[in-house]
Amino acid sequence: SYLPTGIIFEVIKRDNILKAALNILGKKIKYFPYLKGSDINFFLEKKNLVGGVGGDMPVLTASSNFNINVSMVLQKGNISIITDKPMLTNDIKGKRIGYPSGSISHYFLLNLLHDSGMEENELKLIPMDVTTMANALQNNEIDLFTAWEPTVASALKQYPEFFKSYSKISTGYLYFLKEFVEKNPKIVNQILAATIRAITWLKNDRENLLLACLWNIEEIEKLTGEKCMLDSEEFADLAMADILRYHSKYSIVVNDDDTQINSSLHKEFRFLKELNLVPISSEWDKVRESFDLNLVLEIYKQSKEFNLDKFDYDSNFNEH
Repeated sequence: SYLPTGIIFEVIKRDNILKAALNILGKKIKYFPYLKGSDINFFLEKKNLVGGVGGDMPVLTASSNFNINVSMVLQKGNISIITDKPMLTNDIKGKRIGYPSGSISHYFLLNLLHDSGMEENELKLIPMDVTTMANALQNNEIDLFTAWEPTVASALKQYPEFFKSYSKISTGYLYFLKEFVEKNPKIVNQILAATIRAITWLKNDRENLLLACLWNIEEIEKLTGEKCMLDSEEFADLAMADILRYHSKYSIVVNDDDTQINSSLHKEFRFLKELNLVPISSEWDKVRESFDLNLVLEIYKQSKEFNLDKFDYDSNFNEH
């Protein structure tokens, strides 16, 4: 339920080159869909998972609490606030707001309140799954909600009377337990190579992108048990408005500037610390060290060895 990473991973699941490379290493990947990054972090910390995809807030929270390797940028798209009538910031006071707890949308909401000079106790924050938000707003159970794509586009299509009142660009990342990266560098390299291949394949041809969107829609319907409101063309447009819009292959590389003091990530970390959403004892240096500036670059340098220009995808995904 997170675009365009859902589309990208539907392609990775079907990558025969990745399967063959992992088979040589005696390994297979199991994929688990989650609704938000904080849920992934829960299982990462318990070591039930070895990696996942999440936005700024889940990544900052994870890197403050345990050791991770943030390997790749996988999302640069909008987080939005949806209302059933036009609202200014002051209109939010006293309202019921649906939000996915521990997600990048949660941070966006807290930051908006902070910038507006509002305290949390001046409104009612209601933690919810993103899949329930549009109907909750329509049924007057909440007054507004914050979410990411495709939840936002789906809600606006289902209920054309809704408004997108605020939007802000956010970033999402692919990250692993640091211990797993250190013990299994060959596996991690093959997963990153498969991710690069997937993004290249999606950008190469609109038909490729539309096919992957169909795969993702099927997966979302399985996960939610509901018919998807958006079609593959609409999914494709959302993906092209995100990380897939960038022409440079280096758009997925973690940038050193993004981890400097007073960068947006650093400001977000300090804000989360003030709110006790990351441990008060956590230090920026530890968080900064979690961001790996080199892994993806090393794979690009060995493009032939990692088959970055070869594509072989199974239309039918079978995990077993």
